[in-house]
Amino acid sequence: DLGRRGKGYEFQEVGGNLRMSEVEAAIGLEQLKKLPASLGARRQTAAFYTERLKDLQGLVLPMEPPGLEHAWYQYTVRVLGGARDALRGHLDREGVDTGVYYATALHDLGIFEGVRHGPLGRCEMACREVLSIPVHPGVGPAERLQVASAVRGYFA
Repeated sequence: DLGRRGKGYEFQEVGGNLRMSEVEAAIGLEQLKKLPASLGARRQTAAFYTERLKDLQGLVLPMEPPGLEHAWYQYTVRVLGGARDALRGHLDREGVDTGVYYATALHDLGIFEGVRHGPLGRCEMACREVLSIPVHPGVGPAERLQVASAVRGYFA
């Protein structure tokens, strides 16, 4: 409904047209054929990181719950002790791309003003601690080793 009320062009809220065109659908179907290989590459990289980084104090690794299969769209670690930005700077100097995808909690975004009902400390803590390292399908053995070595180098 695009946020529209009634039959006219009076809009009461933000909305959108989220339909996909036939061309986008055709591209999507072709991309789906590549999905198993892409997920396999991501899993391989995630397993490598987990094995190489599991003993580091101050770093909480993502996990794959028993009976479930993680897609590893991101490999996001928690960096404890307020050291996230320092680790990120170190990795940047070592040539490792990182991402902080959730630096602001949803309840702190202006669009949700007035929705918050009390402190959300764990959410806010996670926003200060999370850091994602490369896990995309193009990460090969050499880059995996570089990333893991750079992370280990920071904690050494």
